[in-house]
Amino acid sequence: MKCQNPFSFKPLQVTFWTTVTYLALFIPLIYVHEHVPAAPSDGTFYRGPDGINLTEAWQQLQKITEHFHPFNSHQNDDVRQYLIDQSKLILKRNKIAFSVDKCDGTPATPENQLDDAPAPQSELVTLFDDEIANVTKVLGKEGASYFEGTNFYIYIRGAEDSDGDWWNSESSHKRTHRKGGVLVNCHFDSVSTGKGATDDGIGCVSMLQLLSYFTIKGHQPRNGIVLLFNNVEEDGLLGAEAFGQSPLSQFAHTFVNLEGAGAGGRAILFRATDLEISQAYGKSPHPFGSVIAGDAFKRGAIKSRTDYGIFNDVYGMRGLDIAFYAPRSRYHTNEDDTRHTSVDSVWHMLSAALASTESLSQTTSTKFHGDRPDGDQDKVQSGRPTDGVWFDFVGRAWATFALRGLFAWSLSLLVAAPVVLLVLTYLLSRKDKYYFFAGDIKIHSELNEDPVRIGGWKGLLRFPITFIIATGTTFAFALLVAKVNPLIVYSSPYSIWAMSLSIFYFVFWLLLRGSSFVRPTALQRGFTLVWLFAIGWGFRCLPL
Repeated sequence: MKCQNPFSFKPLQVTFWTTVTYLALFIPLIYVHEHVPAAPSDGTFYRGPDGINLTEAWQQLQKITEHFHPFNSHQNDDVRQYLIDQSKLILKRNKIAFSVDKCDGTPATPENQLDDAPAPQSELVTLFDDEIANVTKVLGKEGASYFEGTNFYIYIRGAEDSDGDWWNSESSHKRTHRKGGVLVNCHFDSVSTGKGATDDGIGCVSMLQLLSYFTIKGHQPRNGIVLLFNNVEEDGLLGAEAFGQSPLSQFAHTFVNLEGAGAGGRAILFRATDLEISQAYGKSPHPFGSVIAGDAFKRGAIKSRTDYGIFNDVYGMRGLDIAFYAPRSRYHTNEDDTRHTSVDSVWHMLSAALASTESLSQTTSTKFHGDRPDGDQDKVQSGRPTDGVWFDFVGRAWATFALRGLFAWSLSLLVAAPVVLLVLTYLLSRKDKYYFFAGDIKIHSELNEDPVRIGGWKGLLRFPITFIIATGTTFAFALLVAKVNPLIVYSSPYSIWAMSLSIFYFVFWLLLRGSSFVRPTALQRGFTLVWLFAIGWGFRCLPL
C-alpha cells in the first residue's frame, strides 16, 4: 500500500494538521482561563514568602464578608474598624513601633513603643485615621454632591525617605516633586447586593499581608509605600477623590490598584499606564493579561470605572489595575462571597500585588520622577512614560516591548509582504505559471497545441460570499439563543462557543464544497489564501 505524504496539500492532511494546530492553541488557553495556580502550602497552612500568611488572609476575608457592607451601613463601619485593628495587630506582632495620626492637625499618637524601638521621628509606620477629608463637586444639571470620607491609610517609611513627619513640614510643591513612593489601593465598601469577596475583600486582605511583609526585618522598601484602604468606591470613586486632600496624596508617583470585576478565578492585569509599569508587573510568578484590555478601556468597550482613573487622570500617577474578571455573572451579586472563590485566587492577586509593589518600591533610577510630558505642574511629576505592548505566555512568562518597535516591525511587514507577493507574481508570469485570472494557457507551445481553457476567474468571489453567509447564519443563531434562552451564556458558555463554531464551520464547508462540486476549479484554495492575506493586510492598515 502506497503511503501518502503527511504534509501534502490535500483535504485529509490539511484537516488533520489544522485540527492539531487549533487544539494545541486552544487547550492551553482554556486551561489557563479555568485553572488558578495553587497557593503555596506545607500541608497544614498556606504560606507565602516571609511575612505572608495565606491562612490568616483567608480567615480575614471570611470575617470581612460575613455581611453586606455598603458605605452607609453599620456593617461598613465594623469592617473599617476590623481592618484598623488587624493592621495594628500585625504591627504589634512584628514588633513595630508606630503612631496614629487623626488628620485633624493634632500631633500623632505613638503606639506600641518598645524599648529597642527607633526614635519617634524615624518611626517605620504611621497609620492615618482620616475622618476629616471631604469632597464637594457640582454635577451639572443634576445638582451637586457632598461626601465626608472615612479612609484610612498606612505609610511605611522607605529607607531613602526623609526622617520624621516630613509631610507636615514640607510644602505641597516639594512633596509633589519628591522622588516618590508607591501607593497600593483597595476599597472596603461593597455594593448593597454583594458581600464583596473579590470586590474588593481580597484586595483588602492582600494589603494587610503586604503590611506584614514590608514590616518584617530586612524587607523595608527603598521608597516609601502608602497602603490606602478607601471607602465609597462603589458609589462614584469618592474615597479616591477624598484622598486628594491627604498630605501624602502627591508623595507616591506610582500606584497598584487592586479591584474586582468578577468573582474568583485569576486576577488579570486590567490595564497599565505605560511600558515601565508593565515591566514591574512582569515580576509576578503567574502574570496574566495583555495590552488589549487596556485598549478596550481607552476606546470605551469596557464601561467599568475604577480608582485607576482618579490616580492617573486626576493626580497624574503612573500605575496599574489588577482585578478579577470572571465569572462576570457573579459580579455585584450575593454570590461574590468566599464560597465562590478560593485561597488560590487570594494568592494569585496577592503575589501579583507583592511583586509589583516590591519592584516599584525598589526603583533607584529616575524613570518615575521628572517633568511630565504635558507640563502640568499641579500633578505628580512622574516622568515621561513609554508607550508599550505587553502580554503573557499561558500565564507563565511575561513579554514587554516598546510600541515604537512594534510599529517599526508592523510597518516593515506591511510593506514587505505585498512587495514579495508582487515579485512572486512577476516571476510566475515570466514562466507562464501564473494561472490566476488567466482564460487559457498553452501546455506545450513547441508542439503548437491548442491552448487549454482553465477559467482563471472561476472561484474569485467564493470565499468572501461564503464567509458573509456563514457569519450571518452564526449571528442569526446567536440572536435566536439570546431570544429563547439568554441566561445560558452564563451557565454554559462553552456550549455557546461550540454551537457557534459548529454552525460557522458547517455552513462554510457546505457552501465551498457545493460550489466546488457544481463548478470545479483548482484555483479555489489559492483564491481563499489570497483573500485571507488581503483581509489580514487590510486590517493591519486600519487606524484602530
